[in-house]
Amino acid sequence: MQVYGKMIKQETIGKFNLTKSGDLLMKYTALNTFALNFLGGSANILMGRVQQRIEGFSGKYFTNKNLYNASYQYKKFLADFMKETASRRPHTFAGLLMRKFDVMQNFGEQARMTEMNRRGAWRLLNSRNLFFLNTMGEHFLYTRTFLAYADTIKLTLNGNPIKLVDAFEMKKINGIEELAIKKGVKNEDGSDFTDANINDISRTAADINQKLNGIYNRDDVAAAQYYVLGRMTAMFRKWIPTALQRRFGKEHYNYITNEVEKGFYNSFFNDFIWQSIRDMKNGQFRLASAWSRLDDNTKAGVRAALAEMGIWAFAGLLMPVIFGALGWDDDDDNDS
Repeated sequence: MQVYGKMIKQETIGKFNLTKSGDLLMKYTALNTFALNFLGGSANILMGRVQQRIEGFSGKYFTNKNLYNASYQYKKFLADFMKETASRRPHTFAGLLMRKFDVMQNFGEQARMTEMNRRGAWRLLNSRNLFFLNTMGEHFLYTRTFLAYADTIKLTLNGNPIKLVDAFEMKKINGIEELAIKKGVKNEDGSDFTDANINDISRTAADINQKLNGIYNRDDVAAAQYYVLGRMTAMFRKWIPTALQRRFGKEHYNYITNEVEKGFYNSFFNDFIWQSIRDMKNGQFRLASAWSRLDDNTKAGVRAALAEMGIWAFAGLLMPVIFGALGWDDDDDNDS
């Protein structure tokens, strides 16, 4: 359940404003926990990249080759992103592309911030920028996921195959830079590439990012965060609901991607392992046969489960080696 329009309930106890006090406490906690926190920022990127790799192994929305191409494209866009560090609005091709597809899922917030008449230097002194180690990681992860998915979109321009990022050109409208679809861009089926297609791609990319990283944008927050206690409970844990749903969720219909989904561990254990066990009990155990009976979405789920279990198994084997190299052996503690 979600609440649209009203984001926060103003709660009071007598004359005491519970909402303002709770939000101030959460801001103080966040500043103490994550502001200028190099380890926290590094861990954020590491875990995000792991989730992207798992998705890449599954092949449902993109492959690891698409991720490689996305990283290369991000490096090409990096100069544009740096130019917009203190800008009130996007003015480079990369920045306009990110806004066109609302990659960071904060278009409404950006619009509000644009209305603030501040000089660039003062915008850089905003307290939000103390979290730049985390926001840089989020920007990289969200953009990389979008670019990887965009790399799978097949378009043509005058009959020649092109990438999604090559389907646009910069134009000035009333003195303001905007992106426009190039004339002659077609979808794979030959239909015109339109704003409706842009909206579909944007929504799907946002859905993928939320599955991998959690829901942080204001429009899609859970109804519980309407209340101060709900926001405090969800603090630093907004990734948990989507992480559990992605792994253990029951079969359901996704109205954004228009397909039936289920948790990838459900696909692995219920649709693949248990089916293989039933075949074995009937004396008909053929792994290839059990695999061939799965649909594409279920196969993607099985691959994702195997990838995650493999990554965690490798991490489990690697940790003792790292601890030993750092001198964190239990034997040393016992000897002392």
